[in-house]
Amino acid sequence: MKKSTNKKGFTLVELIVVIAIIGVLAAILVPSMMGYVKSSKISSANSSAKSVYTAANNVCQKCDNAGEPLAAGIYGNAFGATVKDVDVSNCVSDTDGQTFTNFIAKELGQKVSNGTSDDTNITVQFAVGISDGGPTCAVYASTSKDLKYTGGYPTAAKDISSKAGKGIKGIKSESDGTYSVEMSE
Repeated sequence: MKKSTNKKGFTLVELIVVIAIIGVLAAILVPSMMGYVKSSKISSANSSAKSVYTAANNVCQKCDNAGEPLAAGIYGNAFGATVKDVDVSNCVSDTDGQTFTNFIAKELGQKVSNGTSDDTNITVQFAVGISDGGPTCAVYASTSKDLKYTGGYPTAAKDISSKAGKGIKGIKSESDGTYSVEMSE
């Protein structure tokens, strides 16, 4: 009499082949997904730079209407801003000692500096070039540690992982008295 054996399951070779296939697929998909994450962060930073520009335009119009236009310069808290802050409480209603940087941060829904020596509460890093009473460009990074993912408006940062891609270096002064986004080489 022949003994019948009904073994159920996979052999070791079959399991190793399946694991190898999963490993190859993961090796192909993970780097491409990381590219999407990087591209998404840069796109988000460009969108935030446009929001900074819009908020700066808002405060510039309010200051113009109040008869106190902002002087030309690079305003903000990053990217080599020459004018770190200016009081805009006379221009913007419902504020007491409101500064340009705090106004922009509040417009972006970010933490606002409390005006003490612990001014590390502002979580956004930005600069706005202002001339002729209005903004000409804006640059943005979500934190000072994240300057790798910067955005600009009206000149947008491109994916810096590609050879043709360029990141934001800062804001530069043009010969006509305006400002523009300076791209890294």
